Amino acid sequence: MNNKIYTIICIFCSVALHYHVYAQDIFLKKGWIEFERQENVQKDMEGVWAENFKDKIPKFKVTYHNLYFDESKTLFVNGKEPKEKHPWFNEDASDDIIFSDLTSKQIIKKQQVFERTILLQDSLRNVEWRITDETRDIVGFECRKAVGKLLDSIYVVAFFTDQIPVNGGPLAFSQLPGMILGLAIPRYSITYFATRIEGILPTKPQIVAPTHKSKPMNYTELFQMTEKAMKDWGKWGKKYQILFML
Repeated sequence: MNNKIYTIICIFCSVALHYHVYAQDIFLKKGWIEFERQENVQKDMEGVWAENFKDKIPKFKVTYHNLYFDESKTLFVNGKEPKEKHPWFNEDASDDIIFSDLTSKQIIKKQQVFERTILLQDSLRNVEWRITDETRDIVGFECRKAVGKLLDSIYVVAFFTDQIPVNGGPLAFSQLPGMILGLAIPRYSITYFATRIEGILPTKPQIVAPTHKSKPMNYTELFQMTEKAMKDWGKWGKKYQILFML
């Protein structure tokens, strides 16, 4: 009896070890990723009125987004509804769609800017990445940390994995040697972290660029439009202008 139990244990351990090694050798070249976005909405609340209300509202606004990808392109769209919506910060962004062509390094983004829907078409944002030796596990994938800078002064932190050899990520962040599964924008207390990864693509939505009847504009034109609209908004205006540019 003891010999039989020992044999069963050995077989089980062998299978488990084989599965573990196999799982670590999986390289996904297409599929979809669910990201949870968290924003600390209390960080920039100032004044006596803010202090009186901080303990009465949730600290974080949470939303979900899906990234569909193959070897050459990605599509970033809104995902499932959160279980609880923030009572104050709950603007609708259901029309925002970000298509990235990783081969030509082009972005086509359909987005809501106040009451207007625009189509942005330009080159992918150039981020000055510096890869570090720090690692982190995100939904079972070993990720390396990279620190980047864009728009001259906005620092971002990314965690990417070479087990998904596609140089994309949430929003339109890219140009790292693997898929970005974690992203933080410390200045604005915003994070995106993968919560689910599937190695198959659903029939819909297809990874195609969004369209709109309006004439496409580039980043420079978007910056000029938002700067004019929010010139009297102070630091709040600057924050949302940067977020429109991501």
